[in-house]
Amino acid sequence: MAFSLSVTENPSGIGNQYALPFSEPHIVDLLIVGSFLYLLNVIHGIFQFLFGAGLVGQLALGAVYTIPLANILPFDIQTSIGTIGYLGLLLLIVEGGLDARLDILSERRSLFICIIVALSGIGLPIGVSILALHFGYSYSVLESFVVGAALSATSLGTTFAIMSSFRFPSSRPDTYVLDSGDEPRQESSASSKEGGLGDTRAGTILIGAALLDDIVGLVISSVVSNLGSTNSGPIHACVAHRNLTTYPYLCPDSVRTWPGGP
Repeated sequence: MAFSLSVTENPSGIGNQYALPFSEPHIVDLLIVGSFLYLLNVIHGIFQFLFGAGLVGQLALGAVYTIPLANILPFDIQTSIGTIGYLGLLLLIVEGGLDARLDILSERRSLFICIIVALSGIGLPIGVSILALHFGYSYSVLESFVVGAALSATSLGTTFAIMSSFRFPSSRPDTYVLDSGDEPRQESSASSKEGGLGDTRAGTILIGAALLDDIVGLVISSVVSNLGSTNSGPIHACVAHRNLTTYPYLCPDSVRTWPGGP
């Protein structure tokens, strides 16, 4: 009596839920990934030396290596790098928020300048797009508004990354301590810390403006996504509705608990 044992192979080459099969990567993939990682450091140093913004060079290199330009990196590697990069972006935003100088941003003058900068960063691209596309090339107002809304969006993580790359000695005044003989002596300069652009007033205003710009950008993006539906109203009605539903969550508790409020 003969018995036969049949083994069914996985035609897709993907392992089961208990093990991940080892597959040796091709030499071409190794060279592509190695060149990408190496050029990231090289182009960061070049752009940092020339323009003081190494992240811009890395963004340009990433655009060349991925879709829709040269598309050199394999698609699965692009997806993995995008996921890791998004996690790094969230951590970078958290770090920038923790390092923000709230004592400077809470001043009335600094807050006013911050709001003006944020509004100019939002209104200027939308206004220029409507003037150029609607009156110059006969596009509709809706299409011009969508293009301007896309241009008005900023990257808060990019702002934090570029500002953190600038380091200079802190300009705090010299401090004096008392020694054992009760005679004041100057503190050693070796204990002085390096400050970043975010520690200055201009850097704090830029961080606050980028934060406000991203908040309004989220509102505009939700409005733009609703404009494609058939039952959506005019642009001003959509913006007003979205602002009224978003404003209570952005206000301090003292404003939301105002008499007559919820």
